[in-house]
Amino acid sequence: MSYVLGLDFGGTKLAAGIVDTATGQVIVSGRTHFSFLLLGAEPADVRLSVYTLSGRLILTRTERTLVPGYHQIAWDGRDAEGDELANGVYLFRMNARTAGGESITETGRLVKLRRPRRVEEPLVP
Repeated sequence: MSYVLGLDFGGTKLAAGIVDTATGQVIVSGRTHFSFLLLGAEPADVRLSVYTLSGRLILTRTERTLVPGYHQIAWDGRDAEGDELANGVYLFRMNARTAGGESITETGRLVKLRRPRRVEEPLVP
C-alpha cells in the first residue's frame, strides 16, 4: 500500500513521492522519477537534493518556473559525477519556491536497491 506525501504552507502545496506505508521510505531500483503536484496560483522553482545518511550532498537537480500541476523529475540513480550509487539508505529534500517568496519543503528517506547481476554458472553433469 502507498500514499502521496503532502504539506500545505502559505497557500502553496507540494505533494511528493510514493511511499511504502510499512517503512515510510521511497524504494528506488535503477531509473526512477520523483513525482509531485504543485498546487497554487503561480509558477515555482523546484529543487531536488539527495544526501547520504552522513549529510553529504550527492545530487542536486533544479527545475525552473514550473506551472501548477503534475510534474516528474527523472533520476537515474547516479550521483553528480555520474557514478551509480551503492545500495543503501539516502535522504532527499524537495523544495518549491515561488517568485513571490512562498516556499515549501518535503523531506524523506529512500532506499536504493540495484538488481544483482546474474552470473551464469556452468552446469555440472
